[in-house]
Amino acid sequence: MSIAPSSMTFSATMTGSVNHEALSLTGQGQIDPSLGLAEGRYTFRTLPKSFDPNLLTAFLITGYPDAAASIGNVTNHFVDHSYGYRRTVTFREGGELRFRASCMLKGGHITSKLHLGGQVEVPELAAAEPLVESWEPNGPGGILGHLTISWRRDDGSLVTADADSNYQIYDEDATQDGILHRFIQVRSAVDGNTLHQVQTAGLFSELPKSLWIPDDAKRQSLEQSMESI
Repeated sequence: MSIAPSSMTFSATMTGSVNHEALSLTGQGQIDPSLGLAEGRYTFRTLPKSFDPNLLTAFLITGYPDAAASIGNVTNHFVDHSYGYRRTVTFREGGELRFRASCMLKGGHITSKLHLGGQVEVPELAAAEPLVESWEPNGPGGILGHLTISWRRDDGSLVTADADSNYQIYDEDATQDGILHRFIQVRSAVDGNTLHQVQTAGLFSELPKSLWIPDDAKRQSLEQSMESI
């Protein structure tokens, strides 16, 4: 089982084209896998006029799967490895964004090269809702991910998309044991040409029942009933 380092840093470079307009940015930040914390600050070099930076919640900070605290001693196979992946985000009301990433780990630092392309038109967005990505084993070092992500607007309505990811962990011969789930909560703030994102994440196969059944007697009764089936 991999032991997560106490802290890592990362740098990111993104290029691409959205709605036929150039998009580019650079960023840097830090990751603490033991806490499931990732924080990054990004500076836009070019930004499409019709593109809301909050859409990058689906790509930037959420793009570090090693930044997830293990719940219940599950193994996060991304920890201590370099990895690459492709992600397609399909919006319910039309539009699609395609993303690819190469995240190379060396000496406690992750160098990320990112590319984003596609077309989508959405209204002005506010915060992203908490989300859960499910991980399916896909052979040695391979993981398929699926998540539904929603952004809330100021009027309370939602903009929703589905994201499918195909991850490959480099130099990893092990296969993930069963289905795992990554709970993610992200906060973003845009100030001029700067985007600040903070993420907390936890990886689990089964959440402790004490989270929603704090009464010991009721929880033990439920567990006994389930064991008898």
